Amino acid sequence: MDKRICKYETSNVLKYALLYYGALLIFFILAVITTKGTSLEINEEVNFVTMIFLASQPLLRFKGDFYFSKINNISRKNFIKGTLESGILISSILSAIDIILIKIFSLFSNSFNMYEVFFQNFIEGTLLNIIKNLVASWIYISLVYFLIYITFLLFSTIYLKLSNEIKKIWVVGLFVIIFLITNLIEVFASSTGYGIIPIEGILLLIILCGILIILEFLISKNLQESMTYINKKRL
Repeated sequence: MDKRICKYETSNVLKYALLYYGALLIFFILAVITTKGTSLEINEEVNFVTMIFLASQPLLRFKGDFYFSKINNISRKNFIKGTLESGILISSILSAIDIILIKIFSLFSNSFNMYEVFFQNFIEGTLLNIIKNLVASWIYISLVYFLIYITFLLFSTIYLKLSNEIKKIWVVGLFVIIFLITNLIEVFASSTGYGIIPIEGILLLIILCGILIILEFLISKNLQESMTYINKKRL
């Protein structure tokens, strides 16, 4: 199985993630110094900023990564598969980092991650309860991150297949997508779940991610032919 795309994209995104988290830590240190931790609250804002970072990656990298795959004789199917695998891996890693960072932040301020805020399942109590909530937080946030990643990957794929005239119209759709995602997250947040793990919210995320994966494979068909045709028209 060809893992070149997965390794290539994951390593490149994580390099930028180091800069992102470096800036985040500097911001937090300055905030603690300025407020002395008395009125500082950092909740799901960290998660939302990470979502913006994840959304930017397919938008900025998809075209270049696709040409990289063609130069290295990687098929369209393996390219999309590697990109999705990279998205899952990156989402899982960044989710774990965010959970750890927010727990560190909580030592100096009132800080909770997205899962804790949405479902009011705070990581406290017995050791077993803490472990369960940590795992549930990681699964939930990883799925949300991957949903963001694949949504903008799908947007990037469609964008590349369009002519210049239609691209201008399609960009407007980006704002609609952002609005819909925001509302979907609110829907997940209102899910009551069962017990400690909000099963309903997690299942909804899995289903949505599955649908978008299928759409990505379908829409990416003939991607090379579409781009070649558009380039010829420009000439």
